[in-house]
Amino acid sequence: MIKRIGQKFENIRATSRGRNILTYFVFVLIAASFWVLTMLNDEVQRNYIVPIEFTNMPENVTLLHQGDVTASVIVRNKGRSLVRYDWGISPTLRLNFADFKSADNNKLEISEQLLLNLLRNRFGSTSEIVSVRPDSIVVNYTTRPGDKLPVVVNVDALSAPQYIVHGALGLSSDSVTVYSRKGLPSRIISINTEKISLRGLTDSTTIEVPLEAPAGALVVPPTIKVTIPVQPLISKKRTVPVKARNVPYGSKMLIFPPNVEVSYLLPMNMYNDDYEAPTASVDYRDTHSGENKVPVTVGNIPDFYRGVSVNHTEVEYIIEH
Repeated sequence: MIKRIGQKFENIRATSRGRNILTYFVFVLIAASFWVLTMLNDEVQRNYIVPIEFTNMPENVTLLHQGDVTASVIVRNKGRSLVRYDWGISPTLRLNFADFKSADNNKLEISEQLLLNLLRNRFGSTSEIVSVRPDSIVVNYTTRPGDKLPVVVNVDALSAPQYIVHGALGLSSDSVTVYSRKGLPSRIISINTEKISLRGLTDSTTIEVPLEAPAGALVVPPTIKVTIPVQPLISKKRTVPVKARNVPYGSKMLIFPPNVEVSYLLPMNMYNDDYEAPTASVDYRDTHSGENKVPVTVGNIPDFYRGVSVNHTEVEYIIEH
């Protein structure tokens, strides 16, 4: 392989055009080197996100902080002093837990001046710390075990036409652990998700939803995955008998036709499990002298039925005494 590459290089160098190309690339390389050296010697200003890690924490300690503890820092220095951070080395501050415990044993505190000193040491004594946000760090922690609470999903989901949101929501976890400094108030018996609002769904959809943590508490995990089941609607028909209601004692109401056909849409996965048959009825109190027809009322309609209709909205009747 190396021999073939060397031979190709010799072939290129043997031609006038090849020598010109090689000369051009040599000058480009020299110019790029001078540019890099100039940039490394120039004073630059960079913005870094500095992770702050606490080491040697007791096993029973939980930091009441969602996500990583970080500081946003603007640093000014020669480019050569900051180049390693530009190339992906993280300027992480690793701090001993016991050195930053406050007197009440429930807080880790880094004052403004101490944070500046730590950052100067991290970036080097020649670096100027232009700004830090936040200017000081306070992290609450607890040694209490967590409380396990159920999750309540706050969802507002609507399907597209010819589809329906139907079935139980799928949750990656139906309960979470909540950590707090002094215990949760008795009124907090569950953890809500943030509001989910979706429209025009045509298929089952899974989304990751943040959980609403009580003030000063930490929820683990901080998010759950919620699956919203969506089914296409399909058509179904049923023939059901028409029953008479509120007929006086001693009378009989004969109905023609005695059966009607009820049509409706239902979720596809319910087609073979549609055990709750619709009902059709007429009310004796809707009859009027001189008329021989009475309206049909369809009942026992589950919430997941759509577009319910009947082939006879009225039927004929005869009253026998």
